[in-house]
Amino acid sequence: MAVVPVVPPNAPDWAKNFLQDTTEALKQLSAPQGPTPLYAVTSAQLTGVLAADLWPNCQVIVTDKKCIGVSTLNAGAWAWTRADGTAI
Repeated sequence: MAVVPVVPPNAPDWAKNFLQDTTEALKQLSAPQGPTPLYAVTSAQLTGVLAADLWPNCQVIVTDKKCIGVSTLNAGAWAWTRADGTAI
């Protein structure tokens, strides 16, 4: 999806710059140009606001288990699994 900013021609320069910076940041988020640091959590945090169904197809570092957690669709439900597919 293309981001098309709508700025009135008489908008102040700060608003135009802000919109340009925001548009560029959104483009980088939608198509990363390189590795992105992962969010570090403990296994106890992988519920509530970090529930797998709220973060589909995402990855985190699970510090207490020393593994990468991947939110995976399994049997119709999202769950955090290790990168090798085993349970966290």
